Amino acid sequence: MGPGHGEHGDLTDTIEAFAKGNFVNSQVTTQLAPPPIGNRIFRFTLDNNPFLTPAAKAALNSLGSTTAYSIPAGSAPYAAGTYTDVDTDGDDLLDIVTGTFNRRLSEVGPQVSQFNFFGFQMQTGLRGKLDVINGQWESYFQYGNAHGSNSLLGDTSLARTQQGLLLTTNSTTGVTTCTDPSGFVSGDTENFFSLPAGAIGFALGAEYREEQFEFRPSQDLAVGNLTGFNASPPVAGGFDVYELYSEALVPILKTRRDLQPDQVRRQVRHPLRQPDPAPQAAHDLQLVVRRLWCERGVELPG
Repeated sequence: MGPGHGEHGDLTDTIEAFAKGNFVNSQVTTQLAPPPIGNRIFRFTLDNNPFLTPAAKAALNSLGSTTAYSIPAGSAPYAAGTYTDVDTDGDDLLDIVTGTFNRRLSEVGPQVSQFNFFGFQMQTGLRGKLDVINGQWESYFQYGNAHGSNSLLGDTSLARTQQGLLLTTNSTTGVTTCTDPSGFVSGDTENFFSLPAGAIGFALGAEYREEQFEFRPSQDLAVGNLTGFNASPPVAGGFDVYELYSEALVPILKTRRDLQPDQVRRQVRHPLRQPDPAPQAAHDLQLVVRRLWCERGVELPG
């Protein structure tokens, strides 16, 4: 929509005041096709994959190789590495193979483009007659502003797609889930020793997280060869975090299990954020819970 309005009035017989303005607001939503995966290289679980039929597994088995091969980071950074595919259970189906996908992800629905634009302009001033020269004069102030944004919703992450194609099957429950790049081990000391109030519980874990950013302008925008925009050079960078931690649960009073010092200290740190504040004690009775962490990061330039 774009309403506009103007007003004027006489201040004297020869001077007139005037003002006018307009406003426009446009919102356009466009439905696009589902997000494509065009000739992307992925690693995916083949054997024991409940989502593939036996015929599909047999056909895809030829994608694997028992000879070492490499996927360069330039073509597939989310699956880069050197691999040798194996068949651990001897059923003539490789556990994990490498393939190139070229399809649209209709399972996640369409992409949606939302374009929003609004702007306004105002003008106010004075004008009058100059009888001496049989002419007129005018003086005014004018201001305008325009803003536009475009959002693309419904796209998918290449890294998360790769994670979803690697499966892990629980040997006890038989439930198949996506492979998580983090891991942990938990248990207690009951098979070795116990305190009068019970065994000491513990947990050990590790996590890896990586975030990257890259802005790739056109050549004209990068060098400032545009009349409407200032130069915007390319920017790229990121950081990754390696985290190791340990936690312990030490029972003190056997008859008062609610007084166990089960405090957990969670302090996640990475190069671009200040450390979280120290957590408060969970109980009056508490023991120090050790947590070890290490990190390696590369900050964004600038």
